[in-house]
Amino acid sequence: MQVHITIPGLRRVQLICSALIVACCGLPAVGEDSAPQAPAGKAKEPAFPKYLGAFNDPLTGHLVTRVTGDKNEPIPNTKIKWEGRTRSIYSLKQVWSADEKLLFLGIGGPILLDGETYEVLHAWGPPESGTWHPVTPDVMVYVRDNTACEWNAKKNTMRVLAKVDGYSGFVQSASEDWISADGRLIGVSATRTVDGKGVGFLIDLTTGKKATPDFVFADHGFARKEPEHQVCRPSLSGKYVVLRARGGDGKENSRGEAFTVFDLKGKEVGRHWSPPHTPGHGDLALTASGDDVMVGRSDDGWAERPDYFGAVLWNFATRKLQALGPAGSHTTGRAIKRPGWAFAGNFGEDSTVFLFPLDGSGNAEAICRTWHRQPVDYWSQTQPVPSPTGTRVLFATNWGIDPMHAKNGDCHSFVADFRER
Repeated sequence: MQVHITIPGLRRVQLICSALIVACCGLPAVGEDSAPQAPAGKAKEPAFPKYLGAFNDPLTGHLVTRVTGDKNEPIPNTKIKWEGRTRSIYSLKQVWSADEKLLFLGIGGPILLDGETYEVLHAWGPPESGTWHPVTPDVMVYVRDNTACEWNAKKNTMRVLAKVDGYSGFVQSASEDWISADGRLIGVSATRTVDGKGVGFLIDLTTGKKATPDFVFADHGFARKEPEHQVCRPSLSGKYVVLRARGGDGKENSRGEAFTVFDLKGKEVGRHWSPPHTPGHGDLALTASGDDVMVGRSDDGWAERPDYFGAVLWNFATRKLQALGPAGSHTTGRAIKRPGWAFAGNFGEDSTVFLFPLDGSGNAEAICRTWHRQPVDYWSQTQPVPSPTGTRVLFATNWGIDPMHAKNGDCHSFVADFRER
């Protein structure tokens, strides 16, 4: 077996290592539950940068910038102070606007940054948890009551895009995007007025009308007491509807990895119900050929690969699982303008943010080290979020914080920039 690990530096050298060399150097072989990382003891830790300070990652040479400040210090251009954790909401939630000129931090905010300089612009956000429109710059989409609305991040204004009678309590999960890659379709969870049932459906923002029939969550095994944990989401291509539950009761719904896929007319086209964590901690993505997939990690293996603990995808068209290679703790497909790739990251002592192809070749590419300190709680986990073009990535780390602060879940946000210059 050959494993291709690209460590891009100033000369973008590709190392083609045999499995033996990979093992000796501390780099992961395909299928291991670990990310591409520096050989132990080889990467010298850089000095912890000041706010808006930057350094070149010793592993890859990529520019890494600290974009949040010290706890309790004033946030420029606002009347508030930096919290112990100011960061993205989750790996499934895009932080950059469509043109990547704005960057939104929801935890410890809301705070709006300049997408290039990372300087703070404003301390404001949409009235409800919003999703960046993937095509229209400056705009987030959100729902409330029985309407879908847009919020202009530069003007701090809103307008209604669609109103759907016969329903109430529109809600979307705060931790993930619910919009197709072309910005046309959004998914909502709602209460149906006629019978009080929890349902999901898609709305076409170009027509202002429903684009699908109702999907009754209870009918498909995804009923939850908390409506925001009932997920009805369009696939990135807009061809499919994905129904699932986040953190549901029972083995099949645990952590939200069980899901059912429908076409836009409401016909079930595939169900991935077991095992419950393969793909886990994952996201919707598109392959290079345009196939819709769910990509994440395998904690449990599956019938054909019971001992596999790497990255994996489930293809909507073939309804089959495919092993991909090295896995991270959290996987994201938010680089929608770079189809065929996903990003992941870990949060151990030698953790790395990396990207990997969805073709199964195993050519994972390291982006940067994260320099985590133990202990690591949920909020100081890496949870990377790539920009739409997949040329930068935001991540969290507790690097530089003393152990007491680490126990409180304090962390910083950094951006790794690997655009060609």
